[in-house]
Amino acid sequence: MSEVKTDGYVNDDEYNDKMRIERNSYLIQTEQLTEQLEQQTQDFHFDMRNKQMELVVLENRYADLERENKELRKLIKETDGE
Repeated sequence: MSEVKTDGYVNDDEYNDKMRIERNSYLIQTEQLTEQLEQQTQDFHFDMRNKQMELVVLENRYADLERENKELRKLIKETDGE
């Protein structure tokens, strides 16, 4: 005869099946979370590379503007001196 346990399961097989299902569910959830984390990590690194490239472009543009500014000041000084 089957004895009813206090945890609500009729026998060890039923309990083991329940635990196996829960374990598989947790494994699937863990795998999904790991994949999400990996994707977010890749997205983050991609965004950081883009930001770094934008920064380099802005730094180069700033250097160009500084150079142009110096040339214009020199030209204005020469023009005013004439």
